Amino acid sequence: MKMESKTPAVASRRIIVKVERALMSDLHSLVEEVDHLAIVRTLDPDLGIVELIATEDTYADALKLCTYFVESLNAEILSRG
Repeated sequence: MKMESKTPAVASRRIIVKVERALMSDLHSLVEEVDHLAIVRTLDPDLGIVELIATEDTYADALKLCTYFVESLNAEILSRG
């Protein structure tokens, strides 16, 4: 018997940020402080590249937080979408 998933698909949007390696844990902590904002995933620890995965309804807030990273942590937004 085949069981079908009852969980609806959730669209995600990604923001890729580059930050100094020494500040990567700070970035992770800041995102995790805001409940349900985004999932943080390190893509390349040597280059300081981190991905934030947000839902459609949290994407704008995640992007605002990334703008804060640019201003405060000397980060660079590499990709958004």
